[in-house]
Amino acid sequence: PPPLPPTKPGGKKLPNRPTSSVMGREMITFKAFYKDRRLLQIPANNAEFTDLQYKITAKFQVSDLLIKAKRFDGTTMSISCQADLDKILQEAPLTEIYLNLPGEENEFEPKTSTASSSPSPSSPSSFSGKVAPGLPKIVLPPQPLRPSPSSSSPS
Repeated sequence: PPPLPPTKPGGKKLPNRPTSSVMGREMITFKAFYKDRRLLQIPANNAEFTDLQYKITAKFQVSDLLIKAKRFDGTTMSISCQADLDKILQEAPLTEIYLNLPGEENEFEPKTSTASSSPSPSSPSSFSGKVAPGLPKIVLPPQPLRPSPSSSSPS
């Protein structure tokens, strides 16, 4: 982007994020990824799914795109109706959406792990005790139990 114009001494600073002053409505600005990244805005209050679809079509010149929003935990959630949009806006601020045509993948979309039958290696219950080849196995001595201060009785 081009550099910001210099502000005059005592002048107003420009906002850090784009905001809209159309009818004084507060807007949510977020990144939309399709073939490239573009910024979109929707009203912060009473956001309509049809408005989101219209803005996506106007910005990318493609209709019928599937919409996925990045959630607060890093996973994505499909947005296909007003209820989905309301749910994602209630969870946390909307920051990124990923768009694709049916049957296509979005190259920008983070690869999230899907539920699998194998346990997670970071889960304590799934540790098998096996060590990768070439690494030494570390065995820690058992620690003595320390009595808690509340369980000791005064003499």
